[in-house]
Amino acid sequence: MKKAASSFLSCMLLLALFIPNRQISAETSSERPDCRPEGLWDSGVEHVPYCDVYDKDGREKLANQLDRRIIGYFTSWRTGKGNQDRYLVSDIPWKYLSHINYAFAHIGEDHRISVGEEADENNPSIGMTWPEHPDVKWIKPCRIRGILTLSINIKIDTRM
Repeated sequence: MKKAASSFLSCMLLLALFIPNRQISAETSSERPDCRPEGLWDSGVEHVPYCDVYDKDGREKLANQLDRRIIGYFTSWRTGKGNQDRYLVSDIPWKYLSHINYAFAHIGEDHRISVGEEADENNPSIGMTWPEHPDVKWIKPCRIRGILTLSINIKIDTRM
C-alpha cells in the first residue's frame, strides 16, 4: 500500500512539473462562462457544458428536486451469495439520493484502478448475475455484467 501511495505521489509531482504555469486571478461572475461555478479552475478546455451540471448562478443541479446533496454508500459485497444479507442496486431508494458512493474499486498491483478479475463469475462488480433481473444486458464492448451493469440498466429504466 505504501508503495502504491508513494508511486501515486511521485506521478503527481512529475505531472506538476509539466503543467504550464498559469496565472490564476479572481474573476467576477460577468467574466465567467455561463453556469461555471465561481472559483472553479479554468482548465483551458473549450465548450465545457457547464450548464448541464450547474444552474445559471453556478450552483450544482441536484437529482430528484433535492435542495442539498444526499449521498448513499453502496457496497459491492452485499450480493446475497453465501448466506449473507443482500442489498442490490434495485434496492437503493433512488428518489432520496443525489449521489452514490460505490465501494468497489482498489489499486491493483499494476498501480491502476481495478474492480477485480473480469473473468471471475463471483466478482460482484462485473461478473455476477441475479435470476430476478434476467433482462439486464451485458455491457458487451467491456464484457462485463454484475452490479455495474445492473446500475446502468436501472438508471436507464427509471430515466434518472
